Order: sequence, then structure tokens, then C-alpha cells
Amino acid sequence: MFRIVFLPLTAVSISGFARENCGPRADLASPDEYSKYIIQVADYTGSPPRVEVSSLPSDVQSRYSATGKLRCYGAKETPYAGHHYDLTAQLTVRDKNGNANIITTAGHALWDIDGTNCRRNSNPQDCTFYVGDQVIPVATEFRSGVKCPNARPEDDWSVMRLKFPAKNITPYAVNGSLGQNLQIGNRVVTIGHSVDFHSPSPNETGPKHYGECSVLGRYGSFTTAGVSTACGCSHGCSGGSLLTPGSNPILLGIVTNGGESLDDAKAAQKRNHPNIVDWQLDGQGTYYATLSDQFLAAILDAQK
Repeated sequence: MFRIVFLPLTAVSISGFARENCGPRADLASPDEYSKYIIQVADYTGSPPRVEVSSLPSDVQSRYSATGKLRCYGAKETPYAGHHYDLTAQLTVRDKNGNANIITTAGHALWDIDGTNCRRNSNPQDCTFYVGDQVIPVATEFRSGVKCPNARPEDDWSVMRLKFPAKNITPYAVNGSLGQNLQIGNRVVTIGHSVDFHSPSPNETGPKHYGECSVLGRYGSFTTAGVSTACGCSHGCSGGSLLTPGSNPILLGIVTNGGESLDDAKAAQKRNHPNIVDWQLDGQGTYYATLSDQFLAAILDAQK
């Protein structure tokens, strides 16, 4: 069951996109932007708790081996100067030579996209991708969806190239049609790194986690520009994987906001158990940008 809600501007909260996020904030939208959207909302909110990928059978762990950690060091004259912050990224398709050297992640990995400026949070050469036991520097940002100073939630994506390819890991395949046609109730899997399992040491991020749940919110007009779920994630999960269930996962989109505040994460760390999201229309939940035409085109162009 679902209902379709046409929301007036005063009824739309953007807190789901504006909550304190993993490293840089993802304050991506104004209420005016949401006036363009039909929001389709489910009548149920349940979701099983996330588990660490390392606790799953080895064949399932291998299935999600393309998802890893992206660590970036802050650019000068930013709040992150002299420090690093962690997000999630994933190997996505192979280039024309068969190399696994393309990753996708959130646009706010590199850009301060709060709508007021276009300042860089970091530079591509100051970011490193950790996947399995491999440590691979980022070479370039091939393309970003960020359009400062008027960034939109669905534009919070980035396609990057690595300095050298990952070995013995299969990148995720992509299917723009599947992502753009996600509907309420469709089952999805989300993979990412989050700190709300336990408190990491200063040089670590949270563990890679698995969650399976249903699409509860759909954002878009004719096609799905974004979705929200109760899968849940916390600091470190931005850029993480939204995938089809099953043995051959296909990338449908990326995490743009986990929906948890820093206080939420700290409370979970004290319990030594991840938060379970209470999905609400007013912004609580995990948000994803699906593979829009522009996002998909960037991935396919990066293959050439």
C-alpha cells in the first residue's frame, strides 16, 4: 500500500538532506526545489537491522567486495584542512580495456554544496580508495553532477578514476532504467561504511555493513530521481551502494545522506549496536540519488 502526497512548500522538510553528514555536509536542496516533486510514500516503515558484511558467508561477502572506503584530506582554507574524512565509494563498471579503475561516490566528497558557494572540500589527488586489502590513490574526478551554487539532491554524485586498477574485484554493473523506475515496495540492498556500529579508532572508519529493505519514499516527476529507505546508515556512508538484491548486484544509485545526526551515531556507539531507522516523511531515513541520465552518461563516458 502507498499513498501519493502532493506537498506544499511549507510541508516539506529538507532535514533528511541537511542533517550533519559523513564528513562534509550535504545541504543540497531548498524548499523551492521540492515543489517540483511528487513524493510517493509507503504506509509501512519496517526494516531489519543492518549487519556487518564480515559476518556474512564468504560468497556473500565477495558479492559486495566492490564497495570500499574513500578517504579524503581537506583542502586549504576549509574546515577540513589538515584532517581527513571518510566516505564510501564503489568500483563501477570496467573501462574499455577491462580495467577496474572507475569509482562512483557522492559529489560532496569533493565539493561544499550547501547552496552558498562552490568551494572544494578536497582535491581528487588528496583522496584514496580502500577496497579489500588494496589501497589505490584517486587520479582525477572525471565528472560530477554538482551544479553550484544550485545543487540538487539528485546531483550529489561523482565519477572518479583511480591511478591504477583494482585487482581481482568485480565492479558493479549499472542499469539506469532500473534505478529510474524504482517504485514503492521494491526491495533493495545498501552497502556502506558507518560509524554507528562501534566507535572506530582515529585511523579507521566504521565497518562495511549490509542492509536489505524496501523503498519507502520516491522523489521525482516522470522518473525516479531519488529514493529513501529505512535501511539506515551513519557517518561514513555517503557515496555508498544502492543495489539490486541477489547474487549479481546491479548498482541503482548511491547514498547521499544517511539521515543520522552525530548525536545519533554517538548514542549507537555507546550501545555498541547500530541505529534502526524510524522512517518518517519529515526527513528521517536514508536518501539515495538514483542513476539519472546524466549520472549514467558520466559512468559510460568514463569507460571510453
